[in-house]
Amino acid sequence: MWKTIIVEDEPFVRRTIVQLVDWRAMGFEIVGEADDGEMALEQIKAHQPDLVITDILMPGINGIELLRRAKDEGFEGAFVMLTCMNEFEYARQALEYGASGYVLKLSMSQESISITLDKVKAELSRKERQRSDVTFNQAYNEAWHAFTSHGGELQSFDWKRTPVWGDRMYRYLCICSILHGSRVFDQAPYTDWFGMMKDSIPSVHSFTYYGVTTVFCWSDSPLKLQMLKGILPQGPAICSGFVPAEQFPAVWFDVLRQLNSHWYKGRPGLYWLNPATLMQPDSSPFNWKQEMELYHHLEEGKITAALKLLREAWTEMEQKQPHWVKVKEIVSRLANWLQRQYPSIPKEALRQMADNAGHEELLTVVTDTIQLHLKDQAKRNLSLTDHPEVNEAIRYIHEHYEENVTLKIVAQEINMDEKYVSGLFAKKVGEPMIQYLQRVRVDKAKQLLTKTGLTVNEIGERVGFVNANYFYKIFKRRSGLTPNDYRNLYGGEGQTEE
Repeated sequence: MWKTIIVEDEPFVRRTIVQLVDWRAMGFEIVGEADDGEMALEQIKAHQPDLVITDILMPGINGIELLRRAKDEGFEGAFVMLTCMNEFEYARQALEYGASGYVLKLSMSQESISITLDKVKAELSRKERQRSDVTFNQAYNEAWHAFTSHGGELQSFDWKRTPVWGDRMYRYLCICSILHGSRVFDQAPYTDWFGMMKDSIPSVHSFTYYGVTTVFCWSDSPLKLQMLKGILPQGPAICSGFVPAEQFPAVWFDVLRQLNSHWYKGRPGLYWLNPATLMQPDSSPFNWKQEMELYHHLEEGKITAALKLLREAWTEMEQKQPHWVKVKEIVSRLANWLQRQYPSIPKEALRQMADNAGHEELLTVVTDTIQLHLKDQAKRNLSLTDHPEVNEAIRYIHEHYEENVTLKIVAQEINMDEKYVSGLFAKKVGEPMIQYLQRVRVDKAKQLLTKTGLTVNEIGERVGFVNANYFYKIFKRRSGLTPNDYRNLYGGEGQTEE
């Protein structure tokens, strides 16, 4: 109900206005009456009405001054002015100050009042929707982050402290979450898609994150849902139907959880929420150690090893089916890491990595992004030759330097004779393959000495030296310093002891 105050110094006119229409049937409630401007200001402060209907000519503070002072004090409701035929100049001033309209006293009737109230109600509803968009979106954001921070489970989320629950709290809510991925989501068809008239829904919002858009329909009564034939959602969709508003956000979390099977199996269409089918998802899809190993592979340019680790993890996740939110969070962290390490990668490509509609689709996008951008980056960082087979040998060394790399293994990898490769490599690169391998390992060791907290012995093992003394010997031969001296000289956060 929109709270209303009537301000009129003539009691007969005031009673006539009150009795002309069924105020409650039109959505309004008269909460106060005043016969002058001073009393009206006090009632505005006390009741905070949505509408003030006031005469213009009154003793003391007239209607124009009442409007001006109320607006100056922050009143955001509507004003409707009561005027006589010879007061049009006052009515014009009132409109300039922000009045919503005026009613002629001499021709005042049930019809004229009703038309004015309909106009004011539409104006108030529009402003309310604009305000509610902000407050509702704040509540959706808080609920979403509470949901994702606990891996898809409802923990301690105090929904009653959000600004959604005000004086006109809606009693019912319908939620539909659509897993549409990177495709642009269009909210407009969804009101008709559910068979509901726009005017019958007080508030409709949408919230999008990670390629999932949730449409929220709030109402004072449980509206009947009627699906229209021939119209399909833009991806797998779960709909709750209308439920008591107090079930927010728990019912939203259930809807998001039910999307899990569709994330892995890719089943399109609309499905109704069925809490009985919800299963507790696996809580550890990709542990921290695996994630750090992935970053290490990428940092060292070992694209093949990184992609192998990703594919194995994706296969395991498909079997265990952890919550799709957790899978997308892994990719979101990877995108942030890639942005820091490789600023040349377009931000739009990284932003869209997590916005996909299916498990396999997401792996394909992540794999393609790594192969396209990181392999190009690796090629730019390598000093290649004019011989394609030698270049393949160079790339193999850079991707496998921490393994047991031998001339025989490299020759087999590029399908060439071992002795021929030995001579050709030295001719094209300028040094024998074993020396080139040592140089690559020492360069990688320098990076780890200055960027990590690993011990010197751990670094030697990580870059491919199985013997600590041999690592010290080769490192000093190629850099002129021991590993400890190099770390002390060029800075590092790690330990120097063996």
